[in-house]
Amino acid sequence: MGKFYISLLAASLFATTTFAQSFQPKANGSELQSRISRTATAEQLNSYKKQGHNYFGKLDIKNVSPVNAILKAKAAAADDQPITDQPEGTLIKNAYSSARGYYVFWGYVFQDVSEGGAVDLVETDDNLYLYNPISTLITKSWLKGDKVKAAKAGDPDTVKVKLPTPIMKAKITSSTGTDSVAVLYLQNLELSEDGSSLLPADDQVATYSWDGDTLRSLKKYTLGLVDADGRWYGYGDDSLVVFKQKDVATTLPEGATLGKYSLKYNTDPETSASMIVDGAKVGDDFYIGGLVSGQDFYAKGTFKDGKLVFPKQYLGVNSSLYHMYYIPVKAEFTYDEYYGMYDATLEELTDGLSYDVDETAGEYATANAFVINPGKGSLLGSVYDQSVIGEYQDLPRTPLAPEITAVQAYSDEDEYGGLRFTLSFEDAEGNMLDQNNLYYQVFLDKDASADATPYMFTTDKYVQLKENTDIVSAAFSDGYDFQVSGNVYTIFFNDPAFSDTNVGVKAIYKGGNETHESEISWDMVEAGINGAISDNAAAKSVTYYDLSGRRVSTPSSGLYIKTVKFSDGTVKSVKVVK
Repeated sequence: MGKFYISLLAASLFATTTFAQSFQPKANGSELQSRISRTATAEQLNSYKKQGHNYFGKLDIKNVSPVNAILKAKAAAADDQPITDQPEGTLIKNAYSSARGYYVFWGYVFQDVSEGGAVDLVETDDNLYLYNPISTLITKSWLKGDKVKAAKAGDPDTVKVKLPTPIMKAKITSSTGTDSVAVLYLQNLELSEDGSSLLPADDQVATYSWDGDTLRSLKKYTLGLVDADGRWYGYGDDSLVVFKQKDVATTLPEGATLGKYSLKYNTDPETSASMIVDGAKVGDDFYIGGLVSGQDFYAKGTFKDGKLVFPKQYLGVNSSLYHMYYIPVKAEFTYDEYYGMYDATLEELTDGLSYDVDETAGEYATANAFVINPGKGSLLGSVYDQSVIGEYQDLPRTPLAPEITAVQAYSDEDEYGGLRFTLSFEDAEGNMLDQNNLYYQVFLDKDASADATPYMFTTDKYVQLKENTDIVSAAFSDGYDFQVSGNVYTIFFNDPAFSDTNVGVKAIYKGGNETHESEISWDMVEAGINGAISDNAAAKSVTYYDLSGRRVSTPSSGLYIKTVKFSDGTVKSVKVVK
């Protein structure tokens, strides 16, 4: 389970079932719903269970009177606030954590192991502080524990945390729509007698062992997130282990000259994908970068005896605060007829991933796979099977016209409309396009004219933009109005003009010192009408994308877009939180 900012709770609980029928609401700031009514459909819930997620039960937010008096007293204390500034002391940066964490999926509580989280510790003579203490939630705050020296030399110290303790502030939206800012707390919870829920424990001291290297929880309780009335919000941890990260990330040698390479691979036996990556030859070594979008990560392979071999290696900490690893694997796929998707069984290759070297063609090819994995234990990451690495040439290319898959007119109630379309990362001849050189323009024109003026996205309507623009990079996403998942693009139009008109999209490619454009693809934007998806067509393929734009064979921890293509050519997409 990935760490989520608190805004993702509201987004995941209230996302609509299909984007094409109705775009999901945008999360506003740090909202946290205090009453949860939206639940997954039986099919969604069963599918989520089938994918290996441990179902706990329906989230039932209740008043739990045994600690109400304590919590209310704490809430009334003006100085009882979360610790948000880094304490003084010795900082242990990006320690490696694992825990068994609770989290919410559309009104239901699941419990999965979260491994490879990157957390900070601060140690003083008397205290130990843990940053982001819940593996399934980014609180941006510190949990303070008191150190108790071991009675016997060589034994670990004990760290005790007095509970309940404030851990974060959030804007709470009640069932009546009233907003308020509240302090949320951590407290010890335990299973009810019938095993159906978590209730406050009598013991409100969280206890850990600490030997200067490893922090380990000692009690059976769950450290859970509650409000001032003692209501549990479905997040919590038990079995926490945190230790100093000793693995050293692979880095590009100083002075290395990077070039562009193509990486072609399979995500399952029927689905191929490709991307442009960075590569550099340094002596007998080859470095490949760009495997994780927006991250300065590199994996290193070594040429030996006509092979290029990449061992398991540490890449670094990603933007979601996970320790990421490059892990060579053997992948075996089985097709699930009922769910219409492939399941991957992965086995780690201890001798590394070996590529055959074809110097004449300038290509390296392998029959096995690698994963870019959160943590170094359970194999949960994106699969790159049967990959081929080759030199990439920056040549003039003409992009294919975008395909508009869903349109939703501007609504006065929602104050936005929506457009979804796909861009091809290949031209008509199958040549790869560099996403960084690919752009698009949007047009609003009642006559769907070929010489229509491009729509201008302005900073007053699209607040994440730094400047007004009428051309958008295919690599751009602000995670809000402009969202990208693989080659699927979603734009939220904060403009009443996005109604009773035609909308067009054109692709533009700047390569080989030339600029080439596609034809404009058009669709009608009718007030009150959403782009409909046929429910009668048979599902042809199911594809998952992570937020880095990678296709994923076996979704694991995090936020994904599930895209189903039907036999009639329509596309349905669903946001999936894991």
